[in-house]
Amino acid sequence: MVELLKSIFKMDKDQAKRRLFLAQGNSRGYYKYETHIFFDDAFETLSVNGPSVVNSFVSTFVDIMKTEIRFITGVDVPLTPPIKFETPYGGRIEWTLPHGTKLLLHLKDKTKIRHKKRWSQCMYMYYLLGYMLKDLTPNRREIRSRNTYILALDGDVCFQPIAVERLVDFMKRSPKLGAACGRIHPTGEPGPILWYQKFEYAIGHWLQKSTEHTLGCVLCSPGCFSLFRGHALMSPNILSKYTQMSSKPLHYIQYDQGEDRWLCTLLLQQGYKVDYSAASDAYTHAPENFDEFYNQRRRWVPSTTANIMDLLADYSKTISVNSDISFPYIFYQSLLMFGTIMGPGTIFLVIVGALHRVFHVNMWLSFFCNLTPIVVYIIVCYFCKSKTQILFAKLLSIIYALVMVTVFVGISLIVVEEGIFAPSSFFLILVSLVFIVAAIMHPLEFDCLIYGLVYCITIPSMYLFLIIFSIFNLDNVSWGTRETEKPKENTNSGAENSTGGSNPVTRQRYSISERGSSRSGCFELSIRGLCDIVCCPKSNEIRPNNRSTNAFLNVPVQNDENQQNQPEMDGTQTEVSCDQPNVSNSLEGANSIEQDYVICWIDCTTVIPGRVGSLPDEESQFWRELIDKYLKPIEADSEKEKQMKAGLIQLRNKIVFNFLMINAIFILLVFILELNKHDLNIRWPYHHLTLEPIGTLFVLFFGLILLIQFCGMLIHRTGTLAHILASTETSFW
Repeated sequence: MVELLKSIFKMDKDQAKRRLFLAQGNSRGYYKYETHIFFDDAFETLSVNGPSVVNSFVSTFVDIMKTEIRFITGVDVPLTPPIKFETPYGGRIEWTLPHGTKLLLHLKDKTKIRHKKRWSQCMYMYYLLGYMLKDLTPNRREIRSRNTYILALDGDVCFQPIAVERLVDFMKRSPKLGAACGRIHPTGEPGPILWYQKFEYAIGHWLQKSTEHTLGCVLCSPGCFSLFRGHALMSPNILSKYTQMSSKPLHYIQYDQGEDRWLCTLLLQQGYKVDYSAASDAYTHAPENFDEFYNQRRRWVPSTTANIMDLLADYSKTISVNSDISFPYIFYQSLLMFGTIMGPGTIFLVIVGALHRVFHVNMWLSFFCNLTPIVVYIIVCYFCKSKTQILFAKLLSIIYALVMVTVFVGISLIVVEEGIFAPSSFFLILVSLVFIVAAIMHPLEFDCLIYGLVYCITIPSMYLFLIIFSIFNLDNVSWGTRETEKPKENTNSGAENSTGGSNPVTRQRYSISERGSSRSGCFELSIRGLCDIVCCPKSNEIRPNNRSTNAFLNVPVQNDENQQNQPEMDGTQTEVSCDQPNVSNSLEGANSIEQDYVICWIDCTTVIPGRVGSLPDEESQFWRELIDKYLKPIEADSEKEKQMKAGLIQLRNKIVFNFLMINAIFILLVFILELNKHDLNIRWPYHHLTLEPIGTLFVLFFGLILLIQFCGMLIHRTGTLAHILASTETSFW
């Protein structure tokens, strides 16, 4: 959290420099912004039917803002006390940072508004792209939406203002660029899990993302550091579908387990492009232990597969709509998907063959020695709880890591014995050279190559047991990481609330409309899944308050010719309806909250110091209508939950059966051909060695993917070099 605030204050300082340059007549790279933080489920009760108080995360954030300002900014400048507001969704706290920019903390009460990350995103999209642009003329609103961006980051991210500027540079290149992401560097406590992720993230960006960018579009602009265009998010078939409730088992996996990937899928299907900027660096806290890592990937693997399959299944329509996606791009993604599905079987066969060659054991013995622990783990995943599955996977990972160490030592001896032109030696050396050249092409990240040793010995764990764990837990749609335990209920009804003071507090009212606040765009962050943060460009325009509140929710405004010719997406509308129930009665007392609730956080200056303000009636009306239409808290329905759980289990069983059958048939086919390769083989023109046909095809298959990615990396690096040179100021002339 401290690293996040450091980055926010750096942006504040950078904003002051940009204002100074603007005053001197240099408007290059100038933009305005604000920071909005959306805390999901920000309140808790200390006893049954007791008053609500801000939770420990909010208290910690406020304490840091009060006490750590000198440490964060490096300057002994007192921070102006914030202003507190009661809102229909909970509350809001506003700070003015040392250099004049705003930081707004939105506190969501899950009893008043729908909680969880996706609904927080819907909340600020409508607020920042709808309400804040409400009074502009249609033409001005169109222009403003095209130049309003949302920068999404995790709450533990550390980044520099130059990284944001380079993402904005990407947006200026093309109006059809819907999103752009940067280079993510995992940080945390050193250990095998972090070391694995450092190399995984490195080759993922070096090879995969750069190739996707070169061939067409990046499939996922991750929520930890990405810039989204406001105009793209306001598209009818994006925002309207993004606000839909999950109604099918597959929806819970595709929609709610990977929101950033699903949002990018919607952008691609509506003709927008997603790019990758290797010159924009950000550092995010990664899982440090085995359990947290497995639970994170348990969400990522199914959601990634579901979104890619959705894109591939309707590829012809996507190609017709999106000029940046072509058939060769779809073919490349199909190769990757095929390799992902057959990956566990391939890893199994590689280990069987390696043990046979290194330890000179019988092929059948090697086969069953590897098959037994995998079958046992499958049984454990089917019958045992998630914690037991992870514990068993941890044990198997240690065993197989030791096996892989001996295998690599043996393979090294085989390379020396058979020469570098033997099939296995040649492919191993080729892969190693690709990684080494990729590291040389990224000199500031060359140390990531060292962690490749950890990556290699953990291949069975990450590409075999992790895949099995993810598939067998498809019915588990909980977040799994960064969750907190629910507070225990205090049954002592006579217990007094320590936060509810008996001393009266003078309430100073301060209206937002009196300050003439106007916000038009945003940069969004999210604190470890607990809150979302949005930094927003501001507008200096004076806007009359003469628009109907219902118009605020009618966000999509599209004038593009190609947008008009796009086919409608199944199950969605071409525009967001603005029909609203009559809420005039519910607006009565819009700015009032139960006295106990107010005392707990609004009036208690010992918890959150500052004055108390009130929202203008127009904004209160907007929030109530938005909540009523899209963000009402979901009431618990035990019968519906049972049906959903049964549907997820049925979907899981279907996918598990297909996955196991496909890999079992593939393993059996390749293994039998390997046993009979003397009768059916391909001669290798060196040392009179022979290859079985299926194995040869798979070597060529993975070699082709590696070659495509290597070429894509080289092309992308030239573009990155040009980008860095263009954005670097020199004084040579």
